[in-house]
Amino acid sequence: MIDVFCGEFLINVTPLEMSGNSCSHNCAYCFANIERGCRVSEISREIKFLTGKSSANNLATLLYHKGYPICFSNRTDPFSESNIKDTRVLAKILKQKENGLFIQTKLGKDEYIEEFLETMSGKKNIVFYITITTPNDDISKIIEPNAPLPSRRKAWAIKLSKMGYPVIVAFNPFVEGWTNLNENLKECKEYQRAGINHFIYQNLKLNPMKVKSFSPGRRKQFEKTGINLNLYCNKNSTKDRQKYAQQAVINARKAGCEALMFGMPFRNDFFDILVSTYGKDKVFPSNYFFYNWLIKNKKAGDIVIREEYVNVLAPYLGDLIDTPIKAMPTYILRTARQVWKGNERVQRMTTYRELLGVIFDDKRISACPKRNFLISENDKGSAVFNGEIKP
Repeated sequence: MIDVFCGEFLINVTPLEMSGNSCSHNCAYCFANIERGCRVSEISREIKFLTGKSSANNLATLLYHKGYPICFSNRTDPFSESNIKDTRVLAKILKQKENGLFIQTKLGKDEYIEEFLETMSGKKNIVFYITITTPNDDISKIIEPNAPLPSRRKAWAIKLSKMGYPVIVAFNPFVEGWTNLNENLKECKEYQRAGINHFIYQNLKLNPMKVKSFSPGRRKQFEKTGINLNLYCNKNSTKDRQKYAQQAVINARKAGCEALMFGMPFRNDFFDILVSTYGKDKVFPSNYFFYNWLIKNKKAGDIVIREEYVNVLAPYLGDLIDTPIKAMPTYILRTARQVWKGNERVQRMTTYRELLGVIFDDKRISACPKRNFLISENDKGSAVFNGEIKP
């Protein structure tokens, strides 16, 4: 299904997502398979959408026909055995379209990647986001049993970069026990020497409810690699896990890498690679565009207001910023239902300008910029800039 990428608004600058069938890589930690294991794509519907033969008249249709890039995919892998047949068909259509592609993947068999590249030959607005959870092939065989080994993914990342494709390497999830800090820094430097300098870090997204839902087989995958799942049922251990990943980001940034972990309070040019690949008029805003503006234009102690936030990000939305769109409340419904429920302001909003205002005002929304350490609240409830923070 091709849909608006609501969950990554202000995080991922690609506003559309294409999800396929359930991923057969069978990664133990996959949030999509944990939450909904059986998903089936309707390829005929995707073809109709991409070829303009769909009768759908919604926000996704509008963004697609305006040429915005597509994330392919946040909830599955286009090169997994369960998706490759569909990917072959969709690639032939997408090659002809102006829309850029953000390929989020652990890859697949070599011949699948080679065939995809041959199909896409000449299309320049493609970014590869390659996930490498651990540099250890033996650990990967346990936690990602059907995915290509990390050593193969690394080789492909370097090959793709040398072919001229922008490549982002995602250490996601970054888990102590699956990789260590010195090892990770060594990996970053190796990628740097090969021309890859953009890295994403994310924590393992588990909570007591998810852990409780695990089958004995999934539990065993974690236990075999020395991961104590009880820690993910203990809120007190969350900060320690965050600090571990944060230290990896700091190490990488000190080595000159464009390393990013969402929420960390640093000036960041990470998204420049996406803006230059897709074009400024074909990306959605990121909160980091605003954080960079704060660091450049404000001093510690200055008040930060909603209008500044909206005005900084509005240019990235072009004429969409004030275009009435009936589906606008869906962004909040899907990401912060507790904010949407019974909230007349949210349920009646129709523009991205209003949406940005709602997000700025409510810290219950994960994309709220006031959740970043760059901003705090004074005793009057006003947002205050804390000043530039350097690693």
